[in-house]
This record gives sequence, C-alpha cells and structure tokens, in this order.
Amino acid sequence: MRRLITKLLIESHPAWEIHEARTGKEALETALFIKPDLMLADINLPDMQGTEVAQKIRKSLPSVKIVLCSLSDSSDVASQVKASGADAYISKLAPIEEFHRILAKLIEAMT
Repeated sequence: MRRLITKLLIESHPAWEIHEARTGKEALETALFIKPDLMLADINLPDMQGTEVAQKIRKSLPSVKIVLCSLSDSSDVASQVKASGADAYISKLAPIEEFHRILAKLIEAMT
C-alpha cells in the first residue's frame, strides 16, 4: 500500500519530494530530519501505532499536516485519529478521488 500511494503521489505531483518509512520509529526519525509539510501514516505500524507517531510529530513539528490511514472505517478509529492531533483520516478502502480530495484540502490550507 505504501508503495502504491508513493507511486500515485509521484505521478500526480512530480515536483514533490517523497520519503517512505516502514516503521513508526523510522517515520519519526525521517520527519524530524527533513521536516515535511505533509505526512501520511498507517494507524497500524509494525512497532507502534500511527496515532502515537502523529502525537509525537505534532509536539515536535506542529505545522506538519498529518493524515492517518487504516483499513478500518469505524467511529472508534475516527476518534483515535482526532485525539492524536492528526489533521485527517482516510480509509484505505476509500476511492482514490477521496484520497486526492483530502490531500488537496490540506495542501490548500498550507498555502
């Protein structure tokens, strides 16, 4: 899924600099080093929850826009995402147009 999202982002925004991370720890280290404008993270990472990554990023880099993704579409997940400080949530089952709409909205808010 990570590689598919990366491919879609590169195809639709070739000027963007895209970085990937496989774990929450790797995501935190990369984000603190490169200071991204936008971060996408899965809620279920191998070493920690994406909500924990979002909380740590929010404390260290408050201006970063954070989107959390999951296969689940429950209200429990939505409340966890909100509590983490993430800016948005998208289900991995959502149509790609929904993914693009959410990203466009966050990108617009950054400019």
